[in-house]
Amino acid sequence: MNTFRQKLEKGFTLTFESDPPKSVSPARSLELIAPFANQYDAIMVADCTFATLRMSNLAFASLIRQRYGVPIVMHQTARDMNILGMHSHLMGAWALGIENLLLMTGDPPRFGSFPAATPV
Repeated sequence: MNTFRQKLEKGFTLTFESDPPKSVSPARSLELIAPFANQYDAIMVADCTFATLRMSNLAFASLIRQRYGVPIVMHQTARDMNILGMHSHLMGAWALGIENLLLMTGDPPRFGSFPAATPV
């Protein structure tokens, strides 16, 4: 199987983005991905989009990868972690075979599930 990096080197790639579920059960979200999983070059997994509470993107990305064997591009925001937490999270991603990352600041907490939360 080609890696996402190899696909990028060849030119145009096609991805789609999936938000982790808003619950502890990933079953329905994984079912919704099924028809599309092998139609794209990678699946992007967001990190609490709009600062809304969701399952860990690392956990959900790992479940997608295990179930469908497709490359993952995991979003990683700096909003919720200090440097120690960030390194730990990224090391865990690598250990689980998630090698592609999209790094960003993240949406401000004031717009999300816990508006009184403070960003790191």
